[in-house]
Amino acid sequence: MLWLALYFPQLPLESFTASSYIEHSRTAQVVLEQNRVHLANTVALSAGIVPGCSLATAYSIEPSLQHFRRDSNREAAELQKLAESLYGFSSLVSLAAPDSIVLEIQGSLRLFAQADLLIGARELCEKLGFTCLTGMAATATAAITLARSQSQSINDALLSQCGLEHQHVKHHVVEQLANMGLTTLGALLLLPRNEVAQRFGKALVLYLDKLEGQRHEPRKTIQPAETFERKIHLLQPITNKQQLLKGPMSKLSLELQQWLIGNQRGCEKLTWRFVEHSNNASTLHVRFTQGKQRQLELLSVSQLQLEQATLPADVLSIELKLISSTPWSTQPNDLFPTTQGTDNNGQSIGELVDALSARLGTQACQQIHGSDRHTPEYAWQFKKALQSASQTVLNEHSQASRPLWLLSKPHPVKATDLQLLQGPERIQSEWWLHSDARDYYIAQHRNGALCWVYRTAAILREQQRHEFYLHGYFA
Repeated sequence: MLWLALYFPQLPLESFTASSYIEHSRTAQVVLEQNRVHLANTVALSAGIVPGCSLATAYSIEPSLQHFRRDSNREAAELQKLAESLYGFSSLVSLAAPDSIVLEIQGSLRLFAQADLLIGARELCEKLGFTCLTGMAATATAAITLARSQSQSINDALLSQCGLEHQHVKHHVVEQLANMGLTTLGALLLLPRNEVAQRFGKALVLYLDKLEGQRHEPRKTIQPAETFERKIHLLQPITNKQQLLKGPMSKLSLELQQWLIGNQRGCEKLTWRFVEHSNNASTLHVRFTQGKQRQLELLSVSQLQLEQATLPADVLSIELKLISSTPWSTQPNDLFPTTQGTDNNGQSIGELVDALSARLGTQACQQIHGSDRHTPEYAWQFKKALQSASQTVLNEHSQASRPLWLLSKPHPVKATDLQLLQGPERIQSEWWLHSDARDYYIAQHRNGALCWVYRTAAILREQQRHEFYLHGYFA
């Protein structure tokens, strides 16, 4: 087996900043635990704020400081979301609380090159707003150790004097070992295991055995949620639509993309909800003619509707919910690509319909679909554009024997004005309605138009003056 570990050293802080879209690159920010600074970002550290100092001291150093109270439940929730987003890289994803995730990637190497998988997983986490360090080893515990120490192998970790303070060793055990002069993982591994167990307990020996691969390490893997519904609560209101798109909407759509990939689904309909502090909310319903997976496709149509929408003045909460999806099927690439199904700019017809519907409304784009009635004037109807269920029926009515232009109401035409070219074709209307037998012909009018005309049984019997009715024109 081969395990990939992802370690998130800034998780206590980034669980606030990543989910709330706070611009943290220029602002000093800290996380407090027991009224002491537990973690500080780069700006705070460069200003002189160090872990362990009091909040009052931190504010005296940097008056514009932003502080958060550590929330372990929030960290666990963000770690779970990250694990579900990584499900597209491996079917065996396991949480290593409180700040790590491990993936079994031996089988995934059939689909991904090892370097591409490692880089892709790390870049995904960074796009979601989390600093990520990676490690790879034959056991999950060893992979986590390498991620934390940033060593290439366990031997390198031992030679580089890997400290115990960043490993899964309890804090009081680290202090006891330090009092004995043992501060590195290499020194600890040299001790007899029986004596270590007697003095520090079996948990430490179990950890060391797993690290060296001497003990089997079963892990509980996650199961992705059956539905997708995510919410982001902002700590600062957003009033600009571009900030919404680049910040929380981008993050949520990326999470939806990973859920769709991991579950092999394509999004057909989703809903955005923007909520103000007074519970005043605005909802956007986004539909796609064909299932979509990629973040850019999800966001592009959402942006078109967002531009037309009226949002609350101060958006403090954003929700994204997947309403309907379809099983994903990858379209094969043609050996000789054609432009069929695309416009002059190479845009697919489905993308064009999605864009027009988003700008003009769902009723702006409609398509002719076949119905289960064979009488010409009732054999088609307008429906939502690019629904594929009736495509075969529609194509049957698109042969050369059917006109492209069908008149809404047939009108009489003289037989002397027509030259019959093909026919007759008998079409009998439904007997339970107004039964009518028609004999259809393809004819050329004296003005040169190619027509679709018919005579009824009543006309044949009564020899009326107008022997034919014009029903449509061929192109």
